[in-house]
Amino acid sequence: HPGAVLMHSTHEVHDVDPEGEEALAELEAQEAKDGLRELQRRGAPVISPSLMVQVSAPVSRGHSLSAQQIAVCIECRNAQGQAKLRTALGISVCYECSQGNRGPGGKYQMISKKRAKEEYLLTDRQLDAANGGLGCIKVPNPTDSRYGDMSLYLRSQVEGVALTTWKSDEGLFLEKERRREARLQRSETTRKVTKGTLEERMAARAQKESTVRGRKRGTSGAGGSSKARASSSLAGSGSTAPHKHIFLPNEVYDEARDIWTKTCACGFVVEYERI
Repeated sequence: HPGAVLMHSTHEVHDVDPEGEEALAELEAQEAKDGLRELQRRGAPVISPSLMVQVSAPVSRGHSLSAQQIAVCIECRNAQGQAKLRTALGISVCYECSQGNRGPGGKYQMISKKRAKEEYLLTDRQLDAANGGLGCIKVPNPTDSRYGDMSLYLRSQVEGVALTTWKSDEGLFLEKERRREARLQRSETTRKVTKGTLEERMAARAQKESTVRGRKRGTSGAGGSSKARASSSLAGSGSTAPHKHIFLPNEVYDEARDIWTKTCACGFVVEYERI
């Protein structure tokens, strides 16, 4: 719906650390052309020529560089936009304007990939610029650097994709409820298999086996046949040794449910979510 917006929480998030912004400011002029070329390479919308101004380039090693076009901030229309925001997010906003609107609920608030997936139910593909998804800014993980860099996304862009995907707040809420019920059902099935009464364990195992058989019937081609043969061979071998699952490398991603599936040669299927 035109003009529709998604509700968002005001949970506190880790803002981008502004350390080093002043040092980077001196390099903005040199980075501008490279940033715009990178945007075009990624297929991002080209900034309107009306938002371009001629500025004097900095003096380098005693030589004056020729004037070059630098994207101006779309907010104050006065200062130069940050190159890293243009390159990563496709927006031209200066440091002062972005910082002034980066708090909870602000226009330029940044949120983590985990929050984008949990609160807005976006998928890995929707959050991967290499696959046509949203761009992000990489920052050192504030919890532990050993965990790798944290991906930060512009909240307004995340909301835009969520609105396109779920159509409305209600659509997003209903999908969250559906997934919550599915998780509860899986948890209850697991409980019955491991801790339930004999009748509950037998019924739960039968339900899981029926689900696995249904997925195997939906598998076509030689890959599905080889799985069936492997399962039959194991069943008819008469071996009492415990089976050790060896999962096939071709994991399957269900974008609609944001669920990954891996399958053992015996036909056993495991579903999981990547965070």
